[in-house]
Amino acid sequence: MTCVRIILPFFLFLSINFRAQTYNFFNYGVKDGLAQSNVSGIVQDSSGFYWIATAGGVSKFDGKHFTNFTTDDGLADNNV
Repeated sequence: MTCVRIILPFFLFLSINFRAQTYNFFNYGVKDGLAQSNVSGIVQDSSGFYWIATAGGVSKFDGKHFTNFTTDDGLADNNV
């Protein structure tokens, strides 16, 4: 019984200190400026921009804002 009194608080203390890692994910969509919600590919260039191929054109993401490119900007087809 004495052993339980010593070991139980020890394990309770360990369980408080060992917490699972948490990751924050942000979901971006058309409301945030993405050209279209159907994404077929993502690549990051050497400047850090993300280029997202969608069914509505190509979107460039700088970490805060989207810049969209379509056939009006010279793409052969919006479905990339």
